[in-house]
Amino acid sequence: MATVKATFKLDSAAGSLVSSVIAIDDEATLTNLGTSDGVEFTTGIARKRFAAATETQLLAAADYADTKAHKLYIKNTDAGHTTQVEITLGTIGASKSLGFLDPDDWAFIPWQGTEDINVKCTSATTDVEWMLIFE
Repeated sequence: MATVKATFKLDSAAGSLVSSVIAIDDEATLTNLGTSDGVEFTTGIARKRFAAATETQLLAAADYADTKAHKLYIKNTDAGHTTQVEITLGTIGASKSLGFLDPDDWAFIPWQGTEDINVKCTSATTDVEWMLIFE
């Protein structure tokens, strides 16, 4: 079983966010929920262009075990400054917004696998990149 680690690093000069320098460097070993066993599966990295303003299912909860320590990496690959990717949870049409990714923005999100993950792009030329690491 391989060890999978996720690393987060945030550096900011004094005055750009707060008056002091910010330096956060953290690492997590990805494990199955409630155990020290490493997470073993991945969807592999994928990239797709979605229709503008149409909420589209990215991951179906029915395809994955419930209440697990799944992790989603997702990125808005657009290099411009005008498109956003909204991430929603739940059934399309009745989902709740988790938040927005601006161009070249990404997120690493824990997911229980109990609700679908959907995306809605503000442009028909935005490619979304993602990978699910799951139990």
